[in-house]
Amino acid sequence: MFIGHYGPAFGAKAVLRTIPLWVLFVAVQFMDVIWSILVLLGIEKVRIVPGLMAASSLDLYYMPYTHGLIGALALSVIFGAIVALCMRARRAVVFFIVAAAVFSHWILDLLVHKPDL
Repeated sequence: MFIGHYGPAFGAKAVLRTIPLWVLFVAVQFMDVIWSILVLLGIEKVRIVPGLMAASSLDLYYMPYTHGLIGALALSVIFGAIVALCMRARRAVVFFIVAAAVFSHWILDLLVHKPDL
C-alpha cells in the first residue's frame, strides 16, 4: 500500500539532487502522518470493517482535512514552504518539487482508494 507512494520521491530526487531523499520520503507520506495524528485526536475518522476490501479492512469514512482536495493542496503548500525555507538555493524550485511530492500522495490515493476522497 505505501510502497507506491515512494516512487514520486525517487523521481523528484532525480529532478533535483539537492533535496535529501529522506525529505522527499517524508513529503510523500506527509498527508498520512498528519492523518494519523488527526485520527488519534478524534478529528478524522476511521473504522475497521472486516472484509471491506481485499487489500484493507479500514473504512476511511471521514478525512476531509488530510485527504480532501483542498486539504491536500494546503498540506502540499505548507510542507513545500517549510522545506523551501530551510534550503539555501533554488527555493522556488524546491518548493514546487516538494509540494508536488506531497500532492502526489493524493493523486495516487485517488487511483487506488475506494471512492472515499
